[in-house]
Amino acid sequence: DITADAVTTAIVMDITADALTTGGILNLVSDSSTTNTRRLVFVSNDNTAAVGTTVMHLKNDAIAAGDPILLVESSAAETGPLLEFSAVDSGNSEVEYVRIIASATDITDNDEGGEIKFQIQAGGTAGTAGLKELLTIGGEDVANTTPCAVTINEGGIDCDFRVESNDQTSALFVDAGNNEIQINSRTANATGGGFDGAAGVTQY
Repeated sequence: DITADAVTTAIVMDITADALTTGGILNLVSDSSTTNTRRLVFVSNDNTAAVGTTVMHLKNDAIAAGDPILLVESSAAETGPLLEFSAVDSGNSEVEYVRIIASATDITDNDEGGEIKFQIQAGGTAGTAGLKELLTIGGEDVANTTPCAVTINEGGIDCDFRVESNDQTSALFVDAGNNEIQINSRTANATGGGFDGAAGVTQY
């Protein structure tokens, strides 16, 4: 443990390694086989008044084309969340509001496929809110003849889709609640050029 409670303006831990060629500065490894839930690295800003704090700052002064600032690598075919955003609700309960899932959908050599899913807390009425899959990109699997696709509102909830143009706020508007597509509507849910899937009527 490192205790530096008296430090105010100095840096508690400062490491320099200016002569590095192929080596690294820090390497943390855990080879434990336990399946218990745990965090290998935990960074916390534990004072609610410290609103000017940046919890983590990554900076790279020399980025070549294709080189990432942050690399997340796994030796397993990931199917779980890559990123989660949680916060406390009005009842003081911790809620996961956003989840991003990245996975390999085809690991065949030279036929690899990947998928990324965006799940958002939505669809809540009288306690029915939950994580809903609102955007999915990729998913190709050649062996199982699954094509690559971009899917919006896979969760099938009342979540509208809107595309803006230079002059129209709803150049293309999908009204999820009314199962209707509108084209060049002045405002969402307005009567304009549209297609009512239920009635099979087209208006422009």
